[in-house]
Amino acid sequence: MNYMKDQHILIVGWSKKTDIAVKEILDSDSTTEIVIVDQLRQSPIDLTYNRVYYIQGDPTEAETFEKANIKKAKAVIIFSDDTIQDPSLKDAKTLLVAITAERLAPDIHTTVEVATEKHVSNFSHVKVDEFILSQETISHLAVRSALYKGVNQVYSQLISRQHGEDLYKISKKSDWVTYNDAFQSLLQNGATLIADRHLLDINRRLNEKIPEDAVLYIICNRETFEKLKH
Repeated sequence: MNYMKDQHILIVGWSKKTDIAVKEILDSDSTTEIVIVDQLRQSPIDLTYNRVYYIQGDPTEAETFEKANIKKAKAVIIFSDDTIQDPSLKDAKTLLVAITAERLAPDIHTTVEVATEKHVSNFSHVKVDEFILSQETISHLAVRSALYKGVNQVYSQLISRQHGEDLYKISKKSDWVTYNDAFQSLLQNGATLIADRHLLDINRRLNEKIPEDAVLYIICNRETFEKLKH
């Protein structure tokens, strides 16, 4: 089977992580379709899922990605292969998959899970947009939870659409000249501006002009976000 549509999200590798990611995407976006790529003979997808498709094949081979129509996808998520125990071999396979994806679709937004932080440098010649450091992330969250009791509830809200306040991305509005314009306008509507791309020090940039290519991140509930989109 070939996937012929576009603007979908490709997820490489089936695992519990993939299942959680699929549920999160479906809950966060009412239109985006998902294509899972894995070597399992039978589709692992829950039959109750809508907008989710399965492509069987080796993700290190171009033919598999072509069946998944990677050139028309809007993003690809590459999870580490949990069947491989050695972190070096696990990241080596992830690198091969990333190289294949990048060669076929150089402009696609790519998120890659890396088992060991020191291996990130091995991806330097591949255009990866985001890295997820699986082992380090779990360790950091555990430490924060021990030091600051209850902080995991904050993290949980920010990384999942299922509970409370969430993190959303919005575009710059025409009447926002400075970050302060955006901050005050959003505050009046029940949202808090926290970042522009990787810049988290908005509170020290309030008098600066917002660049045209700004990517603003806010914290609010879904109802507020839906109002702000219009």
